[in-house]
Amino acid sequence: MQYQHLIAAALASVVLAGCASRPPAQTTHDAAQQQTTAYPETLPSGEPFAVRVLHQTYAPGQVKPSEIIRVVARPLLQKFAIDNNLTPTQEELEDFSRAMTRPKSDSNATQPIIPASLASSVVLSWKTDRELYNKYGGAVVFQQMNPQEPVGAYAAYLRECEVRGEFVIADEALREEFWAYFDGPYRMVVPPEDVDFSKPWMLKVRDARNKNSGAAKTP
Repeated sequence: MQYQHLIAAALASVVLAGCASRPPAQTTHDAAQQQTTAYPETLPSGEPFAVRVLHQTYAPGQVKPSEIIRVVARPLLQKFAIDNNLTPTQEELEDFSRAMTRPKSDSNATQPIIPASLASSVVLSWKTDRELYNKYGGAVVFQQMNPQEPVGAYAAYLRECEVRGEFVIADEALREEFWAYFDGPYRMVVPPEDVDFSKPWMLKVRDARNKNSGAAKTP
């Protein structure tokens, strides 16, 4: 089963409503409180849950197999982005937006190729992938929606989240479905020497096209 669109959707949704600015510094009290966080052990009704992600619980049958990666990965990637202060800076957004423009047909002015809201998601996705890869390493695979998906780093991070009790997949079928993607075997693995998170992949594609276009015009 193909999950590229689900992973991309999870990463593209990392921006939280309250994530527009860097969260306030954590106090000693906050840190201690976070370490003693108690997650629900059942549904509100007292019945067993099929899935729990942080404080959100899902009843048996509520999550489809095709939804399990999105349901689990999205809030945990959001948490990773916040914990590591990965909110894009204004300078990063301006640099990206300025690079992703094209000339207007009727003037010398330029117009953005993608809207500002998408630019924020793209930059945050890149920063999340880069931070995960730098921390965990692992296999990187080519996907249509994400040419450099650090699936090995995703797996390592999610394993840590599971050990910390940040999510539980009690439904065995859903659990197998979830880990089947991350455990491999992987297709279209990017050679380690070609892995490059120095800039968002959209900018690298643009740079390659500009380079090829310039070479084609050279007599």
